[in-house]
Amino acid sequence: MKYQLSIKLLFVLPFSYGAPVVAEDMGKNLKTCLAGKYESLCKEDLLTKLQSKQLAIARTEIAKRSNSAAGYVG
Repeated sequence: MKYQLSIKLLFVLPFSYGAPVVAEDMGKNLKTCLAGKYESLCKEDLLTKLQSKQLAIARTEIAKRSNSAAGYVG
């Protein structure tokens, strides 16, 4: 009986609790990437295809805003 419990604790529990943590980390990574403040912290290899497209669009918009603000003379 103790042996079965030990096996369950070693193999089943880490996998059942790991999924929410991974999802949370992926969500934090997406926020970091989309913020664009610390590009070196963005782990693009963890993004889904859709998230990668969203990131490309966000970076394009940021570049457009930067270019239009640079040409502003006030």
